[in-house]
Amino acid sequence: MQCGICAGSCPVSHEMDYTPRQLVRMVQLGLKKEVLNSNTIWICTTCFSCSVRCPRGIRPTELMETLRPIAIAEGVKNKNARFDEIFSGVVGKNGRASEFLLISKYSLKEPEMIKQLPFGFGLFKKGKLPLSVDKMEDTSELKAIFKLEENKEAEK
Repeated sequence: MQCGICAGSCPVSHEMDYTPRQLVRMVQLGLKKEVLNSNTIWICTTCFSCSVRCPRGIRPTELMETLRPIAIAEGVKNKNARFDEIFSGVVGKNGRASEFLLISKYSLKEPEMIKQLPFGFGLFKKGKLPLSVDKMEDTSELKAIFKLEENKEAEK
């Protein structure tokens, strides 16, 4: 149970306050408040690397997916809500996620992102970060979905 393959496999574990292994242990210990207030459950990208590689058959990805709605039901706010709002705005307007728009808008709200500038420049030089914004032709269905969510939020 303490091998750490999940943490070593996780592409975003360096951003988490607890590694997947630590979070699983916290759940076992009944540390509900700490688990639900952890940024780990929100940062998990659900890539399933940890679940696939676990030699004990533990599925941390599924755990993260289970904990998010529990946290929401308990009134816990996502510490990464700012990113989520920007992402939703970009997708809602264009129908697709544009890495350039997403990074640009998020960087304006998060000054710490300036540290990522050399990395972003390297991606741009290699043609991995296009400046063009890909848009869906018809976003009416997508806008209807976003409108439903807005109405749900307004009812709360």
